[in-house]
Amino acid sequence: MAIVVVAILVTSIAPMIVLAVATRVQARRVELATQAAWTYIDGLTAQTTPHPNHTVVIDTETTSWSEFIGTFAVTIPPANPSMDLGVGGCTSLVTLYPYCQNSRTWSLYCVDQDEESGCSTNSIKDMVIQAFRSTTNTGYATLADDAARQADGRRGYLVSVRVYQADAFSDDDELKSVGSHPTEVTGRQLTYTSGLGLRKVPLIEVTTEIPAEDGAGYSNLCERIGGCS
Repeated sequence: MAIVVVAILVTSIAPMIVLAVATRVQARRVELATQAAWTYIDGLTAQTTPHPNHTVVIDTETTSWSEFIGTFAVTIPPANPSMDLGVGGCTSLVTLYPYCQNSRTWSLYCVDQDEESGCSTNSIKDMVIQAFRSTTNTGYATLADDAARQADGRRGYLVSVRVYQADAFSDDDELKSVGSHPTEVTGRQLTYTSGLGLRKVPLIEVTTEIPAEDGAGYSNLCERIGGCS
C-alpha cells in the first residue's frame, strides 16, 4: 500500500519538477543573453566596440519621431541567415572589423560562450547579436569607407539589439523578432521550454540610446527627434 502511495505522489509531482527545471534553464539562457546584450551596448557607449553598420535613416524633414520609431521597431532580422554566418561560422576579422565576416551588413556580432574560435551554428552556447542603429545622414549608404561610417556613429544614435542563439543561423528558415511580429506568439520566447526552445526567436531585444562621443548627446537627440522646445 505504501509503495502505491509513494508512486502516486511521485507521478503527481514529476510534472512540476520538470516544469521548474525547464523554467530555470530558460531563465538562465535569457540571463546570459541579457548580459551579452548589455556588455555589447556598454562597448558601444564607451566607444570600444565599433558601431554597427546596419542603419535605419530618419529624415527629420519628412518623418516625425513617432513615425520613425514605428519604422525602426519593425526592422527585419537578417534574411538567408545561413549565408550570414557561412560554413565556417562567425569569426571576427579583428584587424578589419570585429563583426561576423560573412554578414552583408557588418552588424552581426559574435558572443563566443564556449571559448572556441568564433561562433558556430553547432554550438548550444554561442550567441549572435543583430544590431542596427539610427542615423540622420540621408546619404549614409554612399559613405566611402568605414572611417566615415564610424564617424557618423560617434554622433550618437538609437540602437536596437537582438540576441539569437547561434544555431538559429544554421538554416534559412525565417528569423523572428518581437518588433516585426508584435501580435504573434512565435515572435516571443517561451517562459519555459524543452531543448533549445524557439531557436528562431531572439532571447532578448533591447533598444536604447548611445550618446555622442563629444558630449553633444542632447543636441544630437534634438536633431533626431526634429527639435527640442
